[in-house]
Order: sequence, then structure tokens, then C-alpha cells
Amino acid sequence: MLDPTIRWTDRLQSNSGEWSGNICDFYFRVYNKINIVERAGSGVPNIFNVWDDEGWIEPVIEEQFDPDRMILTLEFKKSKRRI
Repeated sequence: MLDPTIRWTDRLQSNSGEWSGNICDFYFRVYNKINIVERAGSGVPNIFNVWDDEGWIEPVIEEQFDPDRMILTLEFKKSKRRI
């Protein structure tokens, strides 16, 4: 049980050596923790919303193998549909 008086008691840090830093590894370590996140940062849906609000080209998420990786491409170019 988490202590409600301490912020960030259940934290996963990329430089701790406890995980690879891979986004897929992160997902599988935290997906069962519904409503624990503080929502202090912005997630992928927020990124897509901001890009849409600004009229920029929609972000692209690519999955690659060998080596395994996820790539998020963000362009600061206006979408043709809004010009």
C-alpha cells in the first residue's frame, strides 16, 4: 500500500538499472497500476491533441525490430488540411 503523504513512492526511473528503458518494457511493468499515475506530464494522447490543435502534421509512431524500438516522429509543419 502506498503512503499518501509521500509523493512518487512507486516510481520507475530509467537510470536505476532496474529496467531496460524500452517503452514496451515500461508498459508491461506499469499497465496494471490503474489510477496511480499523478498525471504530472503529458502522454501520447496529449501529444496528438496538441499537434492537432496547432494544425501540425499528425505524429507518426513506428515499431521496428532487431533492434526492437518504438519511434515517435514529431514534425513542426502545418498540415495541408489546415492551410
